[in-house]
Amino acid sequence: MTPVSRCWWCGTDPLYVRYHDEEWGKPVTDDTRLFEKVCLEGFQAGLSWLTILRKREEFRRAFAGFDIDTVSRFTGRDVNRLLENAGIVRHRGKIESTINNARRAIELRDDGVALEHVDLGGGLGIAYEGRPMITPEEYAAAVLPDLRRAGIPVVLEPGRAIVGHSGALVAVVVDTKQYPDGRRFAVLDAGMTELLRPAMYGSFHRIVPLTPRPGAEVCWDVVGPICESSDVFARDRALPELQVDDLVAILDTGAYGAVMASNYNRRLLAPEVLVDDGAWRIIRRRQTIDDVLALET
Repeated sequence: MTPVSRCWWCGTDPLYVRYHDEEWGKPVTDDTRLFEKVCLEGFQAGLSWLTILRKREEFRRAFAGFDIDTVSRFTGRDVNRLLENAGIVRHRGKIESTINNARRAIELRDDGVALEHVDLGGGLGIAYEGRPMITPEEYAAAVLPDLRRAGIPVVLEPGRAIVGHSGALVAVVVDTKQYPDGRRFAVLDAGMTELLRPAMYGSFHRIVPLTPRPGAEVCWDVVGPICESSDVFARDRALPELQVDDLVAILDTGAYGAVMASNYNRRLLAPEVLVDDGAWRIIRRRQTIDDVLALET
């Protein structure tokens, strides 16, 4: 198993890497496993996936293997039992939501509710760290047999798979630092206001110097200029030597990049540039302070 870092808080933990490479983004057609996945995603909110994975087997024991019929019959006594189980995430609201979701699923099934369509959501992810990714053909082969039997329309929202790789955030190195313990920092003029995903949940984005220098790579913490401890694009990332005024590109920002940008700390929104067939043009100008103040009274 290749020890590629996916999320900085999980590092290269084999449990997380196995989940990331073998389960994340893969279709699930078994009702029980689908219910388990939905429930665990609810418990994961605000936590690392590594926490959930380490507790997954105990979750399965505590929730009867996530059998929907069994969970739907859980009572207040079961809620108290689960709140005393240190092997799971002991959150009353999430536990009760899991039970209520099971009951609602049973009600829909027993009432014979007719589905108008199936929304598969995004379905297809993108390989932010460059690993092999499930192809549209593989995805279709996994889900179409069951969908054909259902005989209902299918809705797919593949926006990220279409535009994710098309965007890059280009930034300037404005400062470099090296501490006595050997840690190196490269401070960019871009930060969490331009690309929020790494600060929000430690997402991985490849970072490449536009003009790499020859020589051995060294580990860098690549950070933004905002005074927030979460304003970090990468930790211990192997990169060539970086110097002030170097340009770097943070890749795969075509989805959840500019659309999640903000004016936090009165930072101005960056311009957007379209590159097409060897030519480029500005399609959204750089924001000015007058633009921001115009909204204030």
